[in-house]
Amino acid sequence: MLIATPTATASEALTCADTEVNSKDFDLPGKKPATEVHAEVCTEKVDGKIHASVGFTWQILDDQALDQGQRWDSFTVTPRLKTRPSKDGTETVAAQMRCDLTKKLNSTLANADAESVTCGLPAQNITPGSLYFADASVTFTIHDGKEGMEKWELTGSPLAIV
Repeated sequence: MLIATPTATASEALTCADTEVNSKDFDLPGKKPATEVHAEVCTEKVDGKIHASVGFTWQILDDQALDQGQRWDSFTVTPRLKTRPSKDGTETVAAQMRCDLTKKLNSTLANADAESVTCGLPAQNITPGSLYFADASVTFTIHDGKEGMEKWELTGSPLAIV
């Protein structure tokens, strides 16, 4: 995991995992288009507080979408803001929540703006000198799929010293 050290004078400091790391191709059944989904897992320090968020972009991988109907029965994300007292210290979950993004992912075949489809935690008070990072998990069920509910663990944001 990388360590980012934002400057103390900055009013905002944003650290995110590379979206290429958090990329998944979904081979959807029938004539639904294969879809590539990217997730951006971030922590951000604003006004002396820190919060975590996960934003999503996606695009179809096929030349055309013969079936533009429902692709997911469920698509939920659980971002977690985690903290450590030191680089090698034990991590603890400072905050987490669950967001249902099913309707948003089913509403369009592509989305290029990660900020428009985001699950973000409320800002949390920080402990100076602690390390913070975010990670997340996605649970999903593909419409007409045979696998049932599946889980996708997202790579976390770099450690940020605050």
